[in-house]
Amino acid sequence: MPYYAVNRGRRTGVFETWDECAASVDKYAGARFKKFKNLADARYFVRHGKSKPLQKITTFFRTM
Repeated sequence: MPYYAVNRGRRTGVFETWDECAASVDKYAGARFKKFKNLADARYFVRHGKSKPLQKITTFFRTM
């Protein structure tokens, strides 16, 4: 299920339908919103106004 996060709009928060999200951001100057696949990322966007940074993957190679 997709989640729609609104960081700046009439109402901020995470919405489960596009209609709810659109009602919050339609014709709102400077609206910030984005669609997410999981709730944790959507909540992060609402709080911080940006997506979570990708985790850096460190790989160690064993040499013989």
